Amino acid sequence: MLGCTKQDSVTITPAFDLTNNIIANPASICQEDTLILTGSANHTSNLSWQWTPAASVLSPTSFTTKAFPTVTTTYTLQTKWGSHCIATKTVNIPVIPLASPHAGPDAYICGGQNTTLLSASGGDNYVWTPSAGLSDPNIANPVANPVVTLIT
Repeated sequence: MLGCTKQDSVTITPAFDLTNNIIANPASICQEDTLILTGSANHTSNLSWQWTPAASVLSPTSFTTKAFPTVTTTYTLQTKWGSHCIATKTVNIPVIPLASPHAGPDAYICGGQNTTLLSASGGDNYVWTPSAGLSDPNIANPVANPVVTLIT
Protein backbone atom coordinates (compact mmCIF):
# COMPACT_ATOMS: atom_id res chain seq x y z
CA MET A 1 0.00 0.00 0.00
CA LEU A 2 1.26 3.35 -0.92
CA GLY A 3 0.78 5.99 1.60
CA CYS A 4 2.00 9.33 2.57
CA THR A 5 5.14 9.27 4.64
CA LYS A 6 7.06 11.99 6.26
CA GLN A 7 10.48 11.82 7.78
CA ASP A 8 12.15 13.81 10.52
CA SER A 9 15.42 13.53 12.38
CA VAL A 10 16.97 14.60 15.61
CA THR A 11 20.61 15.03 16.48
CA ILE A 12 21.74 13.89 19.91
CA THR A 13 25.07 15.23 21.04
CA PRO A 14 26.38 13.66 24.22
CA ALA A 15 27.83 16.15 26.66
CA PHE A 16 30.41 14.85 29.08
CA ASP A 17 31.53 18.20 30.40
CA LEU A 18 29.75 18.39 33.76
CA THR A 19 31.98 19.82 36.48
CA ASN A 20 31.18 20.96 39.98
CA ASN A 21 32.87 22.88 42.76
CA ILE A 22 32.52 23.47 46.51
CA ILE A 23 33.04 26.63 48.51
CA ALA A 24 33.27 26.17 52.30
CA ASN A 25 32.78 29.26 54.46
CA PRO A 26 34.77 29.22 56.68
CA ALA A 27 37.27 26.63 55.46
CA SER A 28 37.90 25.31 59.00
CA ILE A 29 35.94 25.58 62.24
CA CYS A 30 36.15 25.00 65.97
CA GLN A 31 34.11 22.20 67.49
CA GLU A 32 30.47 23.18 68.01
CA ASP A 33 30.62 25.75 65.16
CA THR A 34 28.70 25.62 61.87
CA LEU A 35 29.84 26.39 58.34
CA ILE A 36 28.14 26.90 54.98
CA LEU A 37 28.86 24.54 52.07
CA THR A 38 27.91 25.84 48.64
CA GLY A 39 28.01 23.78 45.47
CA SER A 40 28.15 25.05 41.92
CA ALA A 41 28.28 23.50 38.46
CA ASN A 42 29.02 24.55 34.91
CA HIS A 43 25.37 23.83 33.99
CA THR A 44 22.40 25.59 35.56
CA SER A 45 19.29 23.53 34.79
CA ASN A 46 18.16 19.95 35.42
CA LEU A 47 20.66 19.53 38.29
CA SER A 48 20.37 17.52 41.48
CA TRP A 49 22.71 17.63 44.47
CA GLN A 50 23.74 15.15 47.16
CA TRP A 51 26.03 15.95 50.11
CA THR A 52 27.67 13.19 52.14
CA PRO A 53 28.02 12.48 54.96
CA ALA A 54 24.38 13.53 55.13
CA ALA A 55 24.14 13.13 58.91
CA SER A 56 26.10 16.32 59.58
CA VAL A 57 24.44 18.63 57.03
CA LEU A 58 21.10 20.40 57.32
CA SER A 59 19.93 20.01 53.69
CA PRO A 60 21.74 17.10 51.99
CA THR A 61 19.97 17.56 48.62
CA SER A 62 20.36 21.33 48.29
CA PHE A 63 23.23 23.07 46.48
CA THR A 64 23.87 25.08 49.65
CA THR A 65 23.65 23.74 53.19
CA LYS A 66 24.79 24.31 56.73
CA ALA A 67 27.24 21.72 58.04
CA PHE A 68 28.11 20.94 61.64
CA PRO A 69 30.94 18.40 61.79
CA THR A 70 32.24 17.44 65.23
CA VAL A 71 35.57 16.10 63.93
CA THR A 72 37.64 16.79 60.82
CA THR A 73 35.39 15.67 57.95
CA THR A 74 35.67 15.26 54.20
CA TYR A 75 32.43 16.31 52.51
CA THR A 76 31.54 14.99 49.07
CA LEU A 77 29.18 16.75 46.69
CA GLN A 78 27.72 14.62 43.91
CA THR A 79 26.07 16.72 41.22
CA LYS A 80 23.82 15.06 38.65
CA TRP A 81 22.88 16.69 35.37
CA GLY A 82 19.92 14.91 33.85
CA SER A 83 19.93 11.17 34.38
CA HIS A 84 23.42 10.20 33.37
CA CYS A 85 26.04 12.91 33.87
CA ILE A 86 27.60 12.91 37.33
CA ALA A 87 30.37 15.07 38.77
CA THR A 88 31.90 14.60 42.20
CA LYS A 89 33.97 17.00 44.31
CA THR A 90 35.29 16.77 47.86
CA VAL A 91 36.41 19.27 50.47
CA ASN A 92 38.14 18.55 53.76
CA ILE A 93 36.96 20.60 56.74
CA PRO A 94 39.44 20.68 59.65
CA VAL A 95 37.68 20.84 63.02
CA ILE A 96 39.77 22.31 65.82
CA PRO A 97 39.00 20.86 69.28
CA LEU A 98 37.74 23.25 71.92
CA ALA A 99 40.35 24.49 74.36
CA SER A 100 40.27 23.11 77.89
CA PRO A 101 41.36 26.14 79.88
CA HIS A 102 43.16 25.74 83.18
CA ALA A 103 44.11 28.88 85.12
CA GLY A 104 46.14 27.14 87.80
CA PRO A 105 45.63 27.05 91.58
CA ASP A 106 44.52 29.95 93.76
CA ALA A 107 47.41 32.01 95.14
CA TYR A 108 47.79 34.15 98.27
CA ILE A 109 50.20 37.08 98.58
CA CYS A 110 50.55 40.20 100.68
CA GLY A 111 49.18 43.05 98.58
CA GLY A 112 51.83 45.39 97.25
CA GLN A 113 54.63 43.35 98.85
CA ASN A 114 54.79 40.13 96.85
CA THR A 115 54.18 38.84 93.38
CA THR A 116 53.06 35.49 92.10
CA LEU A 117 53.38 33.82 88.75
CA LEU A 118 50.04 32.86 87.21
CA SER A 119 50.04 29.75 85.08
CA ALA A 120 47.47 28.97 82.37
CA SER A 121 47.37 26.14 79.89
CA GLY A 122 45.06 24.59 77.30
CA GLY A 123 44.86 27.37 74.73
CA ASP A 124 46.67 29.22 71.98
CA ASN A 125 45.78 32.75 73.08
CA TYR A 126 45.23 34.09 76.57
CA VAL A 127 43.39 37.10 78.00
CA TRP A 128 43.47 37.56 81.78
CA THR A 129 40.85 39.85 83.32
CA PRO A 130 40.97 42.10 85.16
CA SER A 131 44.33 43.11 83.78
CA ALA A 132 45.28 45.55 86.59
CA GLY A 133 48.40 44.39 88.42
CA LEU A 134 49.48 41.93 85.72
CA SER A 135 52.79 42.13 83.86
CA ASP A 136 51.00 41.17 80.60
CA PRO A 137 47.32 40.09 80.43
CA ASN A 138 47.82 38.37 77.06
CA ILE A 139 50.33 35.66 77.94
CA ALA A 140 49.91 32.28 79.62
CA ASN A 141 52.12 33.07 82.60
CA PRO A 142 51.98 36.73 83.68
CA VAL A 143 53.41 38.00 86.96
CA ALA A 144 50.61 39.23 89.24
CA ASN A 145 51.10 42.06 91.75
CA PRO A 146 47.58 43.09 92.71
CA VAL A 147 46.77 45.61 95.41
CA VAL A 148 43.26 44.12 95.94
CA THR A 149 41.88 40.60 95.60
CA LEU A 150 41.52 39.74 91.92
CA ILE A 151 39.54 36.88 90.49
CA THR A 152 41.11 35.96 87.18
